[in-house]
Amino acid sequence: MKFSFSLVPTLPLREFGKIIRRAEAWGFDLVWIPDQGFVRDPFVSLAHVASATERIGFGIGVTNPFSRHPMQVARAMGALADLRNGQIVLGIGAGEKSMRDALGAPAGGFVESAREMIRAIRALFAGERLDVEAPSFVLRDAAMEFKPINHVPIFIASTHPDAFRLAGEMADGVIIGDVAEPDALRVAIGAMREGAEAAGRDPAEVQVVDWVATVCVESTEEAAHVRGLLREHVMRPTIGTMHKVTRESLGIEPDRGKAVRDAFRNSEPISAELVPDELVDRLTLIGDAETLARRIQEFEAAGVTMMGMRMPYAIARTYDFEVNLQRLAERVLPLVRN
Repeated sequence: MKFSFSLVPTLPLREFGKIIRRAEAWGFDLVWIPDQGFVRDPFVSLAHVASATERIGFGIGVTNPFSRHPMQVARAMGALADLRNGQIVLGIGAGEKSMRDALGAPAGGFVESAREMIRAIRALFAGERLDVEAPSFVLRDAAMEFKPINHVPIFIASTHPDAFRLAGEMADGVIIGDVAEPDALRVAIGAMREGAEAAGRDPAEVQVVDWVATVCVESTEEAAHVRGLLREHVMRPTIGTMHKVTRESLGIEPDRGKAVRDAFRNSEPISAELVPDELVDRLTLIGDAETLARRIQEFEAAGVTMMGMRMPYAIARTYDFEVNLQRLAERVLPLVRN
């Protein structure tokens, strides 16, 4: 299993790069930089990371087909691929609705928009000239004026079973969002495998990333504090935007799911009664090193090939991300790897 983490570029890039260099020394395999909000540009941030490190892989985790034009994404990722051989990844997801709304970005269904974006980017990487009239973008007799010298794998991030199938059909990897239960992971991975087999592909060719908030704690009091932060800041959008099939696979009853969705739409607080600790633990990884290692090994047995350990932006401002990252690297990763 490989280990990755996400880091939002809220710090000045030199400070940001120092954290990534330390994570590289600690043994992480890849860092994801999200294209969310209006913090420092993720593509520029990745260029700095590539020039400031030697071994660690790096990826956009994730951009989207609504606020980013495929030509601009292809140009940026093609240029970044010059800097590191085989260690750059492009993640594509639906993106944040608030960000898309602020930009007046086009609307559309994610699965078909992602399909069109991947087709366009791969054709542009191959040097093709395109005329495309897709719901979320247009290309008119357009081609890139260079070809990337290194391959850029494309991963699809979602909680939607049709997106999992699309990943199996045509992507290099799938990023399963906020699922921390082995049986629910098997449901998602099963959908990916359906898509791969229908397309005549070997499902084993598709990497599986489990993308979950992950915090290594030292006491039950610290665990309770972290669960409270996640409940307050993260559970509304996580459950509120999750596809119903994935919610059901996690054992979230329809009435509870509707109540959380309503709270998300109305910006209402989430109570411990509505989202109890045991439900928080089905969508996140919180615990001491031994607990986290055991759970990650269960995810690996379910088919996960890479952990995507994320610190949600909403709590990164109130919880020390770097301390958590070092705990994960020094205490959890060795237990899993051994």
